[in-house]
Amino acid sequence: MSANAALIGFEQVRVRWGWFLAIGIILIVIGVIALAFVLAVTLVRVLVLGWLLFTRGVLEGILRILRPWLGPSASPRSGPCSASWSG
Repeated sequence: MSANAALIGFEQVRVRWGWFLAIGIILIVIGVIALAFVLAVTLVRVLVLGWLLFTRGVLEGILRILRPWLGPSASPRSGPCSASWSG
């Protein structure tokens, strides 16, 4: 990366410093609230992760059923990061 490209990036940050400050304050407030309600935050986090895993399992099952009609490219392990997959 050239020095000019780095300076352009810093200039964009300098122009929007207020947004970064606002986001930082919001994240601090959310963190304090999360510390105040540890049990509730833990429960919500576990429920969200559970629903994500459940949804992934359902979609995986649907793809396995539809794979004969969609072809091998429908496999969730057929992306660009699957070169070392041997299963």
